[in-house]
Amino acid sequence: MRSPLKPFSAATTGFLFEQSPYQLGIVNLGETARGYVVRFATFPLPTPAAMTDTTRRLAPKRIDEDVQALNSLRAIANYAPMRPEASYQALQQAYQAMRQSQQDEVLMEVTFKATRDRARAAEWEFHNAVLAMKQSVVGQFGPNSDEIQAIGYTRASMRKRSSRKKTLATDEDLSQ
Repeated sequence: MRSPLKPFSAATTGFLFEQSPYQLGIVNLGETARGYVVRFATFPLPTPAAMTDTTRRLAPKRIDEDVQALNSLRAIANYAPMRPEASYQALQQAYQAMRQSQQDEVLMEVTFKATRDRARAAEWEFHNAVLAMKQSVVGQFGPNSDEIQAIGYTRASMRKRSSRKKTLATDEDLSQ
């Protein structure tokens, strides 16, 4: 939704308006012999850091584009940024820090997967040992002992017997 036109300078006949939160537009009115000429231009605004979600990962395509831009910066001979974080040395340091962090992440991920596999194997080994212990208790003390109940089984005498369902006699059964 466009906001109303606002003059951006008293000396010009231009008007500044916001086309979207990320774009500004300029309408410039110039005079000619036939009347007014409208010139219109939009340009993107830099996204404020407060509006950027830095908790999500950047897409690999975006990172590749950034690396390409850094590599292309070498071709610009007279590059002299006003901002210190945009200097070539700062960009190189940030790039090296990113690469080192990515390598550390891969190493930790491999370590995590190996540790997870060892934990899974240990869990199964423990579970199988417990099953062997339960079978030994049943074999040693019998299916109706207090020891069976102590390890979590139900004693045979405590099990509910299955009951047969009594069927109701229908008219067809009575006629036969």
